[in-house]
Amino acid sequence: MKAAACLRRAWRAGAEPSLIRRLVLAQAVVLVVVWIALGALLMVEFQSDASELDPLRHDAVLAVAGPLLDRPAALQEALARIDLARRTEGQLPGQPRWRVNMMVWHGPQLLFVSPGLSAPIVQTATDRIETVTAAGERWRAMTRSDASGQLRVTLAISNEPGRGMLTLASSSLLVLPLLISAPLLVFPAWAAVWLALRPWRRLSAEIARRGMGDLAPLGFQPRHRELKPLAHSVNRLLQSVRDGLARERSFIADAAHELRTPVAAIRVHAEALNNLPLPAGLADRLGARLDALVGCSARASRLVDQMLALMRADAGPSAPGMQSLEIDRLLQQRLGCLAGLARERGVELDLDAEGPLPLWGERQAMESLIDNLVDNAIKYSPPGGLVRVRARWDAATQATVLEVMDEGPGIAPAWRSRVFDRFFRAPDQAVAGSGLGLAIVAAVVRQHGGSIVCDDADDGPGLCMRVSFPGGTAPH
Repeated sequence: MKAAACLRRAWRAGAEPSLIRRLVLAQAVVLVVVWIALGALLMVEFQSDASELDPLRHDAVLAVAGPLLDRPAALQEALARIDLARRTEGQLPGQPRWRVNMMVWHGPQLLFVSPGLSAPIVQTATDRIETVTAAGERWRAMTRSDASGQLRVTLAISNEPGRGMLTLASSSLLVLPLLISAPLLVFPAWAAVWLALRPWRRLSAEIARRGMGDLAPLGFQPRHRELKPLAHSVNRLLQSVRDGLARERSFIADAAHELRTPVAAIRVHAEALNNLPLPAGLADRLGARLDALVGCSARASRLVDQMLALMRADAGPSAPGMQSLEIDRLLQQRLGCLAGLARERGVELDLDAEGPLPLWGERQAMESLIDNLVDNAIKYSPPGGLVRVRARWDAATQATVLEVMDEGPGIAPAWRSRVFDRFFRAPDQAVAGSGLGLAIVAAVVRQHGGSIVCDDADDGPGLCMRVSFPGGTAPH
């Protein structure tokens, strides 16, 4: 099983596109194409090269053989020496047909032939190179004769492709070692490309390390021409996002501040009108409407406060505002403030907190997180229900965990991934709300580097909101 899993991982890694592999393959293809072109060029030059059949070579043999025609022994010795020199000049040891072979004729009589030739090479034309066949082998041969036309010298070289390879090797091109070393070039090429892409990996690592709210310019500024446009584009994009978020926060904050005063004034005037003594008939007609107006103004005031809280959470933590908090004490204080709302709805609050639980955070943001979680749990719990709040230290994850559980209808699993979006409300929710409470909670969690999970309650119906803050301290 382990071997199969390793093979699957290796297959997936190999199937995944890779710039390094692509560059190495491109280099290998270029190298092969260059070698093929070089080999073809050398073979063409070999086919058209007649330097080994130079007429001066023929004339030298004719000049030596002519005066020795009446002395056969001396003629044979001289021709043997010339043949040996011709066949070994600039050549590697090999079969005779891959050397320069020589035949000397006097009329129809063959005076000399290079050792090892299986059959004499007969050429009808003189003073030109021809391709002839002798004993099933192809030869490129040239014949020249003396002034009388009786003494003839034929020089021949093999026309087989194998001779071309030996010619390349004999020319110190070392084709065979190059072919053998070709696979060994892959690792140096891969290492060179891997090292060349090191600035790219450094830039990618810096981007990957960033948190969701970190829009500061990149700290790594590459000096390489290829990476400068990318780093500049990323910084320009980050600047654009920063500017857009700043405009959005400024607009919402200004709008919320501008709305806070008139909304509060409307509520005050509505409550004042509701408390005025009115005639019985008029009180019946206006009482319900004034109560509705007070309720609407209260919801509008809460919405404004939530918008401001969301903007503060989205802005990120401020260093001066961060401090050591004891979550257990903070929970006691906030649940005390929310006890009145719980009594109005007939809901009981239960707190189970290990203590003390120190946590580094921003007090106002943490209060907003607790208020929104508990307020949601109270609103969605039925009369007579129980809202349980637990805070504990999780040794396995080294994190402080806060859980708020209600006995309400819960949230369908299909909608749980979206409940932290701004202004989102599940279609089956009947309780009034703005859809900003959990968005504020999620922003505070991100601000403190934590995580939040929406899950079913431990027992019975209801929902459990579980928040984890890493880096806390175990209770002592």
